[in-house]
Amino acid sequence: MKLYDEPNYKLHSLTYMLDAIAEKIVQQLAGISFAQYLVLVAVGEVHIVTVTGIARWLNVQPPTSSHLCRKLESTGHLVIKVSDESLREKRITITQKGEEVLSLVNPKLEAMFASKFEKIPLAEREQFMKTLDTLLAELKKENETC
Repeated sequence: MKLYDEPNYKLHSLTYMLDAIAEKIVQQLAGISFAQYLVLVAVGEVHIVTVTGIARWLNVQPPTSSHLCRKLESTGHLVIKVSDESLREKRITITQKGEEVLSLVNPKLEAMFASKFEKIPLAEREQFMKTLDTLLAELKKENETC
């Protein structure tokens, strides 16, 4: 079997291509990176309020999420404040400008992903989603033990 026929190659290719398309859409619509957009999703929709929580959700190191948050704060998308509970902990909130980015970008990304999903024959979609759920659950378990 050739490398490009292997499941790992196909999954990496799928992820890379979807991220590249999303990066282009987010950059064109909002002028921020896809990684920055995902931080806005984490804060604005998942309601994660700490750098460490964002890092876990994005599966990156805390310095990376801290850098992304500071960049978004400098552009007015987030507010970072020292926590009332601990001077070492920061609380992150999304601003109106950040909410506007989510309102603008979310429908466009959803439409892009839906248009790709529609290419799967209707009779195969339910099984495809079950397969993705199984794979994601397994990967999540594996990731938690690393």
